[in-house]
Amino acid sequence: VVTLHSAYKSPAREPFEDKRKSTVQKRTVAKPSPATNGASAELGTYMDGVISGAIYNVPLPWPELTRQTFGLLPGSTMCVVGDPGTRKTFWVLECLQFWTAHGFNPAVFFIEKNRRFHIMRLLAQLENSGKFVDYDWIPKHPEEIKAAMERHGPLLDYLGNFIHSAPLERVTLDSLLAWITEQAIAEKRIIVIDPITAIAAGDQRWTKDEDFMLAAESVMTRYGASLILVTHPKKGNRTGEASGHDMAGGAAYHRFSDTVVWLVKHKKAKKVQYQTPHGPAHGKFDLFFQMEKTRNGRGAGFQIAVTFNDGLKFSEHGEVMKEIPESDPAEDIG
Repeated sequence: VVTLHSAYKSPAREPFEDKRKSTVQKRTVAKPSPATNGASAELGTYMDGVISGAIYNVPLPWPELTRQTFGLLPGSTMCVVGDPGTRKTFWVLECLQFWTAHGFNPAVFFIEKNRRFHIMRLLAQLENSGKFVDYDWIPKHPEEIKAAMERHGPLLDYLGNFIHSAPLERVTLDSLLAWITEQAIAEKRIIVIDPITAIAAGDQRWTKDEDFMLAAESVMTRYGASLILVTHPKKGNRTGEASGHDMAGGAAYHRFSDTVVWLVKHKKAKKVQYQTPHGPAHGKFDLFFQMEKTRNGRGAGFQIAVTFNDGLKFSEHGEVMKEIPESDPAEDIG
């Protein structure tokens, strides 16, 4: 007969204790001390600047586009893109008037056409009438022209100080960068180039465009200025909504821009629902501000319905909420 003894009846063993000295040192993490030049201090200094107003976004004449993009913070670059006939130059001139009237300090370089060409368009905007650029109307109304010049002559002289043009010069990316640097050193807060696609870049355009954008960004950051580049779409027919791939010039312009706004004009007006301060509204529009990229704002992918009036100025109507099929009976009020 075999007797089985339970192991559970044996006295419990003492727990094993490894008395060997460990060769691995225990890792200790020091508690962070208040940083004076670390990442949080850098952010804190920036936030203090925003709170105090030392760091600010320069507004555009259109409140909704300003709020959706915040595209003119110090050190930022905005691209404005549009087909011929979308009134890009009038867009720039309207901005010029707005900025100077509100105490900002812009500089605008028109690569194409001379200063007189653009001052004439400013006169038409100041008179709120496209007749002042109508060569059929002008010779028949000398007294109205004379009166308008007397009303606005001093202001046109003042605005002319912010305009630089070089229609007969061969402007290169290097000479343009030198001009941008001069303006930034002179404390110009907004610097505009219209159009960047008219610049002579020569061979290896893609590499030179990238070098230019990186250097321009460095200048903007160093002097706290903002850069606006007006450009065109690539040649050819687009399919679908405009995108960064449709911009003329090198890919660097889209890649290194903080904000990209398209002036989109449709051949046929679209019926849309748009948001106003008083609630939703409906209307037909053929012109839109399309916000393709808004690194500092929330508007990327959205559109703002706008009109271009007889005074050669843009008027915002509101952010587009949806497109309405033509069969929808919604009332047109735009």
